[in-house]
Amino acid sequence: MIPVRFLILAVLVGFNPPHFSFSPFFPPLRDDVLSPGDSDDEIYADFGSLSTDLEDYSWPTEASTVLTSGFAEFRTTHFHAGIDISTWSRTGYKVLASRDGYVARANISPYGYGKILFLRHADGYYTAYAHLQRFNDVIDQYARSVQYANRRYSADLELPPHEIPVLKGDVIGYTGNTGIGSPHLHFEIRDERLNPVNPLLVPLFSKLIEDVTPPVFEEIAFTPLDYSSVVQGDHRPWIGRVKKISSHEYRLSTPVYLAGMVGVSVKAFDRANHSYYRNSIRSLEFYVDSLLLFNVRLDRFPAHESKQIALYYDWNLLQQRKGKFQKLYIEPGNRLPLYERLPESSGVFDSSFLPEGLHTFRVVASDHRGHASELRGTTIVSVPPTFDVSVIGQSLYLQPSDASAVRAVRVGRRRGSGWTMQTLSLAQLTSTENGYALHGKFAQVGVLRIELENHFGTSSAPQFIVPGKASDRAGKIRLEKEFFRDYLYLEMSAPSAFLEKPRVHVSGPSGLAEITATAKDPKKYFAIIPYALVHNDRLRVDVYGVFQNGMSSANLDIPIFPVTPGESRTLSANTDVILFFPHGAMYHPAYIRVEPTETGYSLLPHDIVLNKGVHVQYRVREPRDRLGLYMMEERGWELLARLDSAAAQTITGRLTRQLGSLALFYDNSSPTILNFTSRYRQGRFSFSFRLNDVGSGVDYNRTRITLDNALAIAEYDPYLHRVQFDEPRELSDGVHRLAIEVYDKMGNRAAREFSIRTSRR
Repeated sequence: MIPVRFLILAVLVGFNPPHFSFSPFFPPLRDDVLSPGDSDDEIYADFGSLSTDLEDYSWPTEASTVLTSGFAEFRTTHFHAGIDISTWSRTGYKVLASRDGYVARANISPYGYGKILFLRHADGYYTAYAHLQRFNDVIDQYARSVQYANRRYSADLELPPHEIPVLKGDVIGYTGNTGIGSPHLHFEIRDERLNPVNPLLVPLFSKLIEDVTPPVFEEIAFTPLDYSSVVQGDHRPWIGRVKKISSHEYRLSTPVYLAGMVGVSVKAFDRANHSYYRNSIRSLEFYVDSLLLFNVRLDRFPAHESKQIALYYDWNLLQQRKGKFQKLYIEPGNRLPLYERLPESSGVFDSSFLPEGLHTFRVVASDHRGHASELRGTTIVSVPPTFDVSVIGQSLYLQPSDASAVRAVRVGRRRGSGWTMQTLSLAQLTSTENGYALHGKFAQVGVLRIELENHFGTSSAPQFIVPGKASDRAGKIRLEKEFFRDYLYLEMSAPSAFLEKPRVHVSGPSGLAEITATAKDPKKYFAIIPYALVHNDRLRVDVYGVFQNGMSSANLDIPIFPVTPGESRTLSANTDVILFFPHGAMYHPAYIRVEPTETGYSLLPHDIVLNKGVHVQYRVREPRDRLGLYMMEERGWELLARLDSAAAQTITGRLTRQLGSLALFYDNSSPTILNFTSRYRQGRFSFSFRLNDVGSGVDYNRTRITLDNALAIAEYDPYLHRVQFDEPRELSDGVHRLAIEVYDKMGNRAAREFSIRTSRR
């Protein structure tokens, strides 16, 4: 029986909003943000039940009932807060109020959601409609008046209650592609505290979305969670491709050997009818030996903690381009109320609380229509055998740490690029005071490979016996590093075979520590070095090897900075970069590294999720105007902060989501205005042009466009680099002057004037 402990582990702008404040994506961090010390009752306080009539919602558009994205799907910085409805790559379909209510907020931005409307309803819930081409005439006139009053395109309108009432089915706007993405309608339901709610909980919506296909499993990953854990004989993640048995049954045919603490995650998706888009899984359950260890249901999530999506998915595998794996365990620091009050570390395979031997597991994935798929497999919980080996005279002696656990001894000789192995039992060997003896002239048979296997079929790491004697000439050892969350995977290789295990010494807090090296082949070993051995913010490692041509050594001296959520720390990694981690900066402890790159510095690891953020101060060696601090994002280098003055010695910025790569760049290039076209017809004037900037990016809030000295507020699409204007304007016959003035974020200016001739004939 699995112990209970394992289960635990396992003007207008002047108006105040009705009672809320939020950005176009989700609310800013509030004063009552949950902290690691909060109880489950506090975390789940707002998520007990839905206090809205789900029968009262109607479908929000005439465009289609086809989804292109589902609720809580993966986005780089957040969970997807609603559903995306296909408009067949076209714009202009009617958008309809889903319920009676009033316009509570309208936001206009070149980025993100573009033009978005929030309706508030009698029960305090909200519906949101994003990426609109335009609002209806009443709302549009209201919004344009604010834009012209503020003399800028971006606008955030907070309307008083009942200023613009709407009834269910009223046309409130038209579908478009403002903000990010191709044409579609993004629709949301939010509760009283603006937490996103799954729209497919609405019975009508669930019926409209045809879906007869159960979720699909593709792969499953097993990840060692600390330096002492092993999966399939390795300390690195192992990914297995699953086999489809039927429409809803999948198998992992390979047994997974594991020991220690291991986290499991799956790559899976769901697909509705008439759509090739892959949607996220609504719910997942994880069973071991028929006991439920973990379950998650994506029906609602806290808006202010949406960036914890990086704790919900395996971010390390994602950054390695392995895919989007959803964790079947609760990451330490994860405060999302999605897990029915399961504590942290629930779902983790912990071999110390499982009896050795065969265990079955089952993963159940379900969609919003209740269709379920199952993935089954087996694991073998078993600690690999360990042993020492020594050569005395012409005899080889094995000293297993537990002889009763050894089922077989495998001894092999090199044959070309492979090995010819012979299997023996300990009973076939001679038991002596030096161990179990293998007799023979080992100096004449070349390199020997020796492995032990226990009764569960788990093999030890191999050990190699290399004949020969060291001389006085030195060789060379190559070190390759792979960093994991709490340990360094250090690989040691050489052009010739090691005559014995390399010695690995670490200068730790308690003095010199020796780490056991494990063989991969005669010329290659590895060692697992826990970051607990970091001393004075440095990890110092010395490696010594013995070869036929002599002894060789290599060393590492790596700055590593331990940081915990419960402390504030200032890290001075070098003369150029200083980092300040405030209290609660992260969700869980981390070991921070700052490594130089060709362009600047990389702050590692990149999969660390920031809670309150980190301040970075970057030294400027050659101060000058229009110098900026940039961070590498998905779309390239993005401006983080700029030099305050040409005399300043540092640039200070703030990282809010994750660590990353930083660099300083000088930008004195002005934006470019290209491909201008205009048209005047029947009292309506329109124009468009391309607006590009290479460097810091366009600062569209400083853009000023005038027609005969009268302001013209034009729409900007930063993704297509396009500015367009279409508005009623009565123009007299003759020549009119259109002036365009634009800036980038470094203050570089570009201006052009165009003469436009109009005639009513």
